Amino acid sequence: MGKSTASYILPALFLLSIPVLVLGGGAWFLYKSYENQKSALIKAIKDLPKFNAEEEARKAAAELKLPYPPPKPSEPLESVIKKLQDSCKEKAKEKFSAKELSKATLDLLRKYSSAKIGDKIVFQLENTNETITGIYRGKEDQGKGPVIVVDSGLGDTRYPILKIMPEYHHLFSEADSRVAQEKRISALKEEFEEGRAKYIQQLYDEAETKVLSDAGYLQNDKGKWLNGFELLDEIVKKRRSKYETKYVQDVRELIEKRRFLNFFEISIPEELKALPSSNNSGMAKAEEKTGGASSKDAASER
Repeated sequence: MGKSTASYILPALFLLSIPVLVLGGGAWFLYKSYENQKSALIKAIKDLPKFNAEEEARKAAAELKLPYPPPKPSEPLESVIKKLQDSCKEKAKEKFSAKELSKATLDLLRKYSSAKIGDKIVFQLENTNETITGIYRGKEDQGKGPVIVVDSGLGDTRYPILKIMPEYHHLFSEADSRVAQEKRISALKEEFEEGRAKYIQQLYDEAETKVLSDAGYLQNDKGKWLNGFELLDEIVKKRRSKYETKYVQDVRELIEKRRFLNFFEISIPEELKALPSSNNSGMAKAEEKTGGASSKDAASER
């Protein structure tokens, strides 16, 4: 009886082990498939293009028709701008001279000085706009304010000050004369300075491109003046930013496209998702060769 029972147990155990072996083999197959797909994904990520700063700098230099590394400017940007500004100010003195301002000031002092008895005067009346021309004979006070006496050729005629337009009151009052002179001279000086500043800016704008270019500087796409290395560095940084954005997108797309069994996301080390280190030595060497000349923002704003 014992031998008979044993003969049945062994085949039964064998039959029972078959599903286990099948499941184990299937699990092993899935595991190896997952690992193989994971390795392929990691390789695909590692094979993505790496950013090379020197290579991009050389490309940018070629596009700008610059030698690489770019040459150092003849002198600092601030110095070039200062010399150009001084030159423009000196040229502006010919058109906006202190002599011309002084002459115009004296003309205003004479024009808005008060009249003396015996002077020929011209003024207009309120309401009628009538122009009166004659010899000033002085002013009288008749209790209702000053009255201006004028000989128009047919004897003296009297005009109450209140009937004369205010812009002519300086003729008959020292106080009104001083106020009118100060007001006009102040306006003259303001106009003079504004005109001078605009003319200096005009001269600067006309000469800026040639002078700064001859000194070894270039303008970026925003009009800011930079030395060659700074401009290349700015371009490389922009290209690096675009590369980094694309790299992150490419990694994400690879992970999405290579899901295990088209469903499960494959787990990879976080450092593979991070941006790879790039070659920056080229730009550093270029900076060293050019002396690292830097153009300050304040100088570019003039």
